[in-house]
Amino acid sequence: MKKHLLATVISSLILSACGGGSGGVSTPVAVTPACIAPQVLTNGVCVTPAPTVTPAKLQTSVPTPTYLVGSEELAAFNEFNGFRKMMGLGLVAQNLKLDQAAANHANYIVVNQIFSHTEDPSKPGFTGVNPQDRTQFSGYAGNDGEMLAGTGGQIGVRQLMNTIYHRDGIATQSIIDAGFSLNVGWFKPLVVENGLGVGLGQNNSSDFVTTYPVDLQTDLPLVMSGETPNPFSDIDTTTNDVLTKTTSPVSIYSAFGTTLAVTSFTVTEAAQTAPLDVRLITNANDINKHIGTNVVHIVGKAPFKANTKYSVSFIGNVNGVALVKNWSFTTGASLNIGGGANQ
Repeated sequence: MKKHLLATVISSLILSACGGGSGGVSTPVAVTPACIAPQVLTNGVCVTPAPTVTPAKLQTSVPTPTYLVGSEELAAFNEFNGFRKMMGLGLVAQNLKLDQAAANHANYIVVNQIFSHTEDPSKPGFTGVNPQDRTQFSGYAGNDGEMLAGTGGQIGVRQLMNTIYHRDGIATQSIIDAGFSLNVGWFKPLVVENGLGVGLGQNNSSDFVTTYPVDLQTDLPLVMSGETPNPFSDIDTTTNDVLTKTTSPVSIYSAFGTTLAVTSFTVTEAAQTAPLDVRLITNANDINKHIGTNVVHIVGKAPFKANTKYSVSFIGNVNGVALVKNWSFTTGASLNIGGGANQ
């Protein structure tokens, strides 16, 4: 009798453990989640770790430049660094070899009345076909970029800043050197040479984000300055289209080498609810392939109103990390000269 009872109890335990048949109870089995990088398993849950931040290495001060007091070159140098300081970028130092390369090319432009980044070896004043050739001719060992304006020193830099591609040149995070020369001859060309030096230049922190205009900036131009190459497929920058079909660009930058993705990017006039109709210009849709992966621009399809406040909203991510940024600026009365750095 006792043996029969024991067998019945054991049989019952086996059935309960197997969960077979009607009335059985199933025992849940713990499942370890499969995490997709960059997520990692922490206490049984997939979480995204905070990114490691690479610290900044910036030139926050540079030697006093040797340009003549009151000169166009000194005004251009100060305006250039003024913009960079506003945006939280490292300053650039005057480089005499880049000054010489700039002066050589400014002379070539005036002598030949050719406003271009390239030079013809058969023409007077030739020192190199491309900017890199000309800076090497002047003895500069590092990599170089070049910008041209035709309106003077300080004003020339302001107009460069009121574009897309040339704004990106001024805002290049890694440059450490610069040279400036303005020739008072034909077209008064201002030549700006940007240098990276021999090493890796300077860098902002890997979580760096900045904008232009900066928050609460005033006296912004109403329209964009024309530039070559033309960043737009829908307007002709050689005509007056820029005066009627653009705003001054609004830009956001993340750290060099990162990827800035946009979900929403709007500019809205104060006291209005509907944002402006704008063109979104990114690395992916840039027709000239000049824009980096860490930059996004918008340009309105009609001029800003004078002396008016605008609010900007950006929603997106940097390397997959969410980014939400809101700021504002106020326009001035000038079409395309305002927005100076000394505010």
